[in-house]
Amino acid sequence: MIQKGKKYQYNPKVFKKRDEEREFPKGAKGILVCKICGALYHKKSWNRSISIINKNDLDKILVRSTICPACAMIKNKEFEGELIISNIPKEHSNKIAKIIEDVGTKGRQRDIQHRLIAIYKNKNSLRAITTENQLTVEMARKIKDVFKNKINEKISYSPNPSDVVYVRVEFKN
Repeated sequence: MIQKGKKYQYNPKVFKKRDEEREFPKGAKGILVCKICGALYHKKSWNRSISIINKNDLDKILVRSTICPACAMIKNKEFEGELIISNIPKEHSNKIAKIIEDVGTKGRQRDIQHRLIAIYKNKNSLRAITTENQLTVEMARKIKDVFKNKINEKISYSPNPSDVVYVRVEFKN
């Protein structure tokens, strides 16, 4: 309720009230199938298999094709997480790449939208980009656990409304 003469830090007419409908919009009806990776969208979530759908309802459900958010990010060359590891000793290069791939695989098993997009290797550095910022932080933490006191880690987040996280890991000399 707006009272005359009372000053607000913001204009209450501009900002809508947060309600359940705005916070959690209705999901698309039927099943959406990603053309690229085959992920299924049903009841407001992306899944790997059709086993989540009741077999009795399968004949009545409308099936359409689309592109899932993760594939759209990859197609548009967007990412939510970037991990850069520098000063990597040659003997640990393959081990670090394997750790990143393993964490990426586990992330995709948990949620089909959490993906390791690519790993780029240079002489003594490595860059990994992901579709999920939490997956990038998890990769850095796993590397930190394996190499304990041999690395420095720095995590920086982009300002709102962006969700991008940049993680820098540097091996100590």
